[in-house]
Amino acid sequence: MSEASSPSRPVALASLVLSLAWIGGVGSVAGIALGFFELRKFHAGESLRRGTGLAIAGVLAGIVGLVPAGVMWSDVWAHSASNAILADPSYIDGRTYAAESFSNAARESSVCSASNVQSQSDNLALWMRGCHDAWLIAVSSPSGLNVQSGF
Repeated sequence: MSEASSPSRPVALASLVLSLAWIGGVGSVAGIALGFFELRKFHAGESLRRGTGLAIAGVLAGIVGLVPAGVMWSDVWAHSASNAILADPSYIDGRTYAAESFSNAARESSVCSASNVQSQSDNLALWMRGCHDAWLIAVSSPSGLNVQSGF
C-alpha cells in the first residue's frame, strides 16, 4: 500500500478536527479516542507512520478541550439544580411568607421559624431556605421586598 493511500491519515485527521470542533466536549472525547486508536495502530506497525503528528495533535487538543467542557457541564448541572430548588413550592411558600411578614421591627428568627410553616405538605428545609433568602434580600434592599415580582 502506498503512503498516499494510507488509511491511517483520515482517522488521524478526524481526531484533530473533532478535538478542535469541541461540540461541548463530545468532539474532544471522540478526538482523543480516535487519536489513541491511530497511535496504537502506528506503534503496532499496522499502518504507516504518516499521520502520527495529526493523531498526537488530536489527542492533545482533545485533552485541552476537556477542561472547558468540564467547567461548562459542572456549571450547567449546578444551575439546573439551584433552579429546581427556586421553583419548588415549599421554597416559594417560605419566600412569600417572609415577604408578607417583613418589617424592620421584626426579627428574622421570629419570622423564619419552623412554627410558621403553614402547610403540612411543605418541605421544612426548603421553606426555611426560601424564608431566609427573602429575608436577606429585604434587609439589604432599601425598599424591602416586592411580593408581586418575587423579590
